[in-house]
Amino acid sequence: MKAIHPDREKRFSSAMEMYYALEELEKDGATVYGSDVGAGHGVAGFKEMGDSSGFAGTFSSDFGLPKFGIPANAGSGGGNISNAGRDALKREMANSQFQTDAKSGNEIKTKTGMELVSVEGGTFRMGSDEGDSDEQPVHEVTLDSFLIGKYPVTQAQWESVMGRNPSWFKGSKLPVENIRWYDAVEFCNRLSELEGLDPYYIIRETKATGFWKSLMGSTEIVVECSGNSNGYRLPTEAEWEYAARGGNRTRNYKYSGSDNTGEVAWYGDNSGNKTHAVGLKQPNEIGIYDMSGNVGEWCWDWYWSNYYAPSGQTNPKGPSSGTRRVLRGGSWYSFARNCRVALRDDSMPDLRGSDRGARLARTR
Repeated sequence: MKAIHPDREKRFSSAMEMYYALEELEKDGATVYGSDVGAGHGVAGFKEMGDSSGFAGTFSSDFGLPKFGIPANAGSGGGNISNAGRDALKREMANSQFQTDAKSGNEIKTKTGMELVSVEGGTFRMGSDEGDSDEQPVHEVTLDSFLIGKYPVTQAQWESVMGRNPSWFKGSKLPVENIRWYDAVEFCNRLSELEGLDPYYIIRETKATGFWKSLMGSTEIVVECSGNSNGYRLPTEAEWEYAARGGNRTRNYKYSGSDNTGEVAWYGDNSGNKTHAVGLKQPNEIGIYDMSGNVGEWCWDWYWSNYYAPSGQTNPKGPSSGTRRVLRGGSWYSFARNCRVALRDDSMPDLRGSDRGARLARTR
């Protein structure tokens, strides 16, 4: 049995891997039911079906798409994680260790089950001469090594940390979406605390003035970096593009891992108007999945359309201020061109949508 195999290398590497295997067994009618999984038994003890009534809300996209209603039970992969499933995942978090993947040497699994890819630093050409005006001019950027999520954050991971699932498309293996930029940075801090790391962000409320007062009322949420923290964070826009291009192994594909959109992305032409489980398309050159399509991903940077500069930059973190934050990667409803690795998008940090999620990073 893989869960208790005497050779540790042949056991499940995480609770999520075991969960997926159980789910497949249940589909085939091969699940052996026991009494130690919880009242639901089998995979049913790990999940509850989503509410099938009505509409979850209004889709609000900054990828240039119309607003429309989304069925609350849309998507694949089942519903929310139940209390039993969350407890099982937390037990796995407590028991597992921070370790380097023995097969590839560049993947890390943390004690909370997060899978990170180690991206070697280097210099690359950021932007595109053939893209939109805000992708120009193409310029050299030099980055230190860093860690980035192998997949977007899933709904199971989000709920196990935050205790709720805001997503409109329900499914434990689906990427979490319908989250604000502020939600994403809060998730980073909470996950850091669960792993015994120093939270990366200082989050506080202050008296709002000017633009922010008209948008958010009397208070404004201010987020600052805490310096040399070892905790989770959002990738910078430059880190995101470097990783999406395949780092120092890049083959200069238009999309993350291919010049063929359908090989690497769930987008408007193939998604069926919904998100899909992470990791189903082929990875890019350094083993990262879903950086084109599925859900757009919040980055740390403020967005300025004219921010790119012709001179080289080292570890840029974007403008010092702004009103909108960067979104990257395109989504399940995007045109193919909007899934390009160089495509820049943006949104107000307080807005949600079924087209936006998050991928985590850490300083190495």
